[in-house]
Amino acid sequence: MRTTFSGDSVYRMPYDHHELCAMICPRALLILGNPDYKWLADRSAWISAQAARQVWKHFGIEDRMGYSIVGGHPHCMLPESQYPEVEAFIDKFLLGKNVMTNYEIVDKVIQK
Repeated sequence: MRTTFSGDSVYRMPYDHHELCAMICPRALLILGNPDYKWLADRSAWISAQAARQVWKHFGIEDRMGYSIVGGHPHCMLPESQYPEVEAFIDKFLLGKNVMTNYEIVDKVIQK
């Protein structure tokens, strides 16, 4: 492990985030990421989000799980482009409003 996944190779380490995310079901989950930084949303984060979402779909509550993985903003900053997703989850799951929360947004960079 120390040689195969050391230094910059640590990002190749396999992990099962989809299982960790799926354990949150049936509660609401919004995954935010930034592909401009490897540790914030690499391709595996998007794939994990898609896999975890299947659990919510199985139970017919896919509106409770969404993801928005977009770049173009600094580390640890919520860009205005992601405000609608965050505000929708707050409105629906904290304030009880009837709004759309079925988000599946991902930068084209990750899809390649």
